[in-house]
Amino acid sequence: MPVNTLYCEGNTQSSDIQVLFRIVPEGCVAKPIGSKHGLNHRILGAREAKKMRLLLDSKIAISMMMTLNP
Repeated sequence: MPVNTLYCEGNTQSSDIQVLFRIVPEGCVAKPIGSKHGLNHRILGAREAKKMRLLLDSKIAISMMMTLNP
């Protein structure tokens, strides 16, 4: 399964995320997300937000197409 986002415990200054910034391939993003407590909820929330953005983008695109081609 392809991965485009890696979530890591810590902040932008932690050694873990600094290593990930250097080794992840182009097109992949490493994101520090703070404490390991609640990590799963942050990841699930990010997934849901991404789904909502895609849905909104598709609705906007359809609306624009309908406006241009009535």
